[in-house]
Amino acid sequence: MTDSAAGRMGRAARAAPEAADKLERLKTLLREMFQLDRGDLDFGLYRIMNMKAAEVSRFLDEDLLPQVAAKLDLTSVEARERLEAEIEEAVAAARRLRVNPDDAPAVGALRARLAEMR
Repeated sequence: MTDSAAGRMGRAARAAPEAADKLERLKTLLREMFQLDRGDLDFGLYRIMNMKAAEVSRFLDEDLLPQVAAKLDLTSVEARERLEAEIEEAVAAARRLRVNPDDAPAVGALRARLAEMR
């Protein structure tokens, strides 16, 4: 495994708890929207929804949420890598101008954005 691949995996592992929380919130919201927690109501549309509850739950757990999780993880890792490359370019530009990168406003702003992503 290359150093960059190991770095990506490490960053993904750090982001995993936050992403897991967001996925759990999404799952809870979708269950509320589909009213999967309304087993006590057994008339009209609720009866139909109760009959389909297992199918909808399986769709959420096995089809939709794994795809969302994979896409979010891929997007967040790629975005961090792009931002890290921008930081490296800004640091190099500051050094070419003989400015301390830590004092350069552009570098500070980019580093702040990176810190928000973590």
